Amino acid sequence: MEQVQMVNSSEYSAAFFSLRAGKNVFLWLVVLAILAQMAAFVMVDFVGVLDVAEKATPADALPVKVTNQADEYVVTCLETEDARSKIWRPIFLWALPGSKFLGFAATMLLWVILAYAVQMSLVGRIGGAGSLTTAMLWGLVLLALLAPWQNIIQGSLVTGSLFNLEELETATRQIRSQSCVSEIPIFAWITYYSRFLGLPGVSLLVGIVIQLKFANAVKVMVLPLRESLESV
Repeated sequence: MEQVQMVNSSEYSAAFFSLRAGKNVFLWLVVLAILAQMAAFVMVDFVGVLDVAEKATPADALPVKVTNQADEYVVTCLETEDARSKIWRPIFLWALPGSKFLGFAATMLLWVILAYAVQMSLVGRIGGAGSLTTAMLWGLVLLALLAPWQNIIQGSLVTGSLFNLEELETATRQIRSQSCVSEIPIFAWITYYSRFLGLPGVSLLVGIVIQLKFANAVKVMVLPLRESLESV
């Protein structure tokens, strides 16, 4: 009877290892999606690969007359910035919505795997249910952080950690236009960087917590099982 129970536990353990592999895949996809979004923000805000300023209409556009070396330098910088925008804008137009969808979809599948892992640990009595339940609850937190609330609830002040190019350009244009007119309040800076760096950073930390809790559950359940199987 004891040997039958150990065989059943080994079957549950093998199935659990498959769940762990799926968890690793989806968690890595979430991390890569968040890092891609953060990298895009850094490139737009700090590197300046996109020209987010309002463009003048053709009727308002005036020819630029180069009178000295300084003017020539300015024109060259503008042309370089416009050339970089032509390269990076199509990339961001695809990469940001793609990573936004990938991150949210992978998070949903990750939570499903965590829920199955909790059920398997309870039904199979292989241990680690406490840590897995904690990981599942943190998975709900991660799902709430990555949900596109700005698209689900139109006009809502609540936003998710992920964004597309239009949202990034609009926020960056607003903060830069304010800086040209007057000094920007500290609250505006905090809101801006919290939206595009803070929330994704918190989401990464939540992902790390999920990984640690899951690893703790595996450590609790696997070691006693291996010892019992080796003693047979």
